[in-house]
Amino acid sequence: MDPAIVPLFYLSSFSGAIMVIGGIVMLYKQKIYIDRETKQVAEVQTPLGTFKTNIPALTLFALGFVPLIYPIWRHAELSKPLRILGAVQYDNAAIDVYAVVNTETIRGGSKFRLVVPSVDRDRGEYKVLFIKDATLVNTEFIDPKNFKNGEYELPKVLIDSPEKPIN
Repeated sequence: MDPAIVPLFYLSSFSGAIMVIGGIVMLYKQKIYIDRETKQVAEVQTPLGTFKTNIPALTLFALGFVPLIYPIWRHAELSKPLRILGAVQYDNAAIDVYAVVNTETIRGGSKFRLVVPSVDRDRGEYKVLFIKDATLVNTEFIDPKNFKNGEYELPKVLIDSPEKPIN
């Protein structure tokens, strides 16, 4: 997550908490009235009975949860791991596949699955490196905007001998 967003998340949560607490205080003190002339709170008829309530204070209380909870929900969304799926076809030598902070060594023509942290979709890209016998034989670049449902499947990669790198 972009560090510049964190203070905005704190500000949003703080303002939401103020709204919720303010709504509770106003409900307790009955400071907001529906009818300014009679200074009476609203009556609400329900199947359970008649309730006297203070709608503006309840609205302030309820709406306060939006800025209070939004940063938590958004942070959870930004923190979801993403998966890069793919397959490699080559001889039986070991191939290392790298993506950001995760590696997987595969043998033979097999599939791989790398779980990587999410990055800001407007900055950077993922660089997947294919290394055979300590030689870089292929590189794939992935734009974070191309992930669908948290996954991106690379096209099948054909790796020849290290003397003939594929780019």
